[in-house]
Amino acid sequence: MTVLIRRASVKDWEAIRRFIFETYGKLACYKDYPRWDWQFVANPFRSSLSDEVSVWIAEDEGNVVGQLAVQPALIQIDGSEYPGGWIVDVMVLPAYRGRSLGHQLHAAVASEFPLLVTLTMAPAMRRMALRAGCLTLNSVQQYTKIIHLSGDTARRYLLGRTAHSPLFRRLVQVACTVFQLDRLGTMLVNASRHINLNRFLNLNRLISTEHAAIEIVEIEFFGCELDRFWAQVRREYPAISIRNARFLNWRYVSAPDLHYRRFIARKDDQCIGYIVIRRTSVVELPTGVIVDFLTFRNDLDAVRCLIGHVAGIFGSEVDFLDCATSVPEVGAMLKKFGFFRTRTEHPTIVCRDPLLRSRIQGLKREWFFTKGDQDWDQIFIS
Repeated sequence: MTVLIRRASVKDWEAIRRFIFETYGKLACYKDYPRWDWQFVANPFRSSLSDEVSVWIAEDEGNVVGQLAVQPALIQIDGSEYPGGWIVDVMVLPAYRGRSLGHQLHAAVASEFPLLVTLTMAPAMRRMALRAGCLTLNSVQQYTKIIHLSGDTARRYLLGRTAHSPLFRRLVQVACTVFQLDRLGTMLVNASRHINLNRFLNLNRLISTEHAAIEIVEIEFFGCELDRFWAQVRREYPAISIRNARFLNWRYVSAPDLHYRRFIARKDDQCIGYIVIRRTSVVELPTGVIVDFLTFRNDLDAVRCLIGHVAGIFGSEVDFLDCATSVPEVGAMLKKFGFFRTRTEHPTIVCRDPLLRSRIQGLKREWFFTKGDQDWDQIFIS
């Protein structure tokens, strides 16, 4: 039988929902209609006013057997804006794998989107991007700071890491139950954590000094103040996803499943940056996530104040702090204050316009990324 590759519409939701619950298991409930509608229908950069959505499906006799979705975006490259999208939610049913459906879906999407960016991806998705002639952009580093690791968190982490290996999962269960590996491990980790205590105290001292000049306030939504800031700061970033108030309110105020807190930094009554954070849900590891932040490019003082401020808000309520950045200077600052690198991502971009591709080639080490890009920040069951 021939599998049909086509763009979906809102009328396909029920068939797509059955596919999601068949393929995503425990995570399916976090990809149900409220998130789907927000991500693909209510998206501020959705280009079509018809029933079509930016989801491509592989269909066999009316049943969805594969999909590749695109979260619409507006991307600034060298001062100009271009419509594009983040590739998300790529999945093919096991029975249909090995038939190049993923590549066919990717080709269908690439024929309609001028720019396709992928930040976090599985190996199969990277193969699709490489086959489509992608460019690999500058790496994005995730940094983590241990606040105080509990035995329960250590056990959940180890069991989560071995979830797809029954043998290793069983060994972890025995090691934790019989030899108390989780408790011993956390004792060692928490003891070593105190080595970096002075760095953390130095950070707090710097923050308290700089707060005399920088005011940080929590806001309910992003307004004209943010748009004025964006109009200035965008000139300093040659390659960045648009972060105006309209986008930020959609991303961090209207999101149906994640609850964010938003802060603005001001100096001399002018906005000089913002930061967005989230405390993970009960099904995730207890983490304070620094999701998104933006300041003027060389204003590390503002970055330090913002991160120090939200670290104080999380306090001892979380076991970890997580932050991701593509800016080496920010990464170096995080390491000075006790964060360590825990993950590296290598984003890709597919561009079908040869002139634009040439411009991207020259800027591929200049892209700005945080956890707020693509759908990196979502619920992950531990």
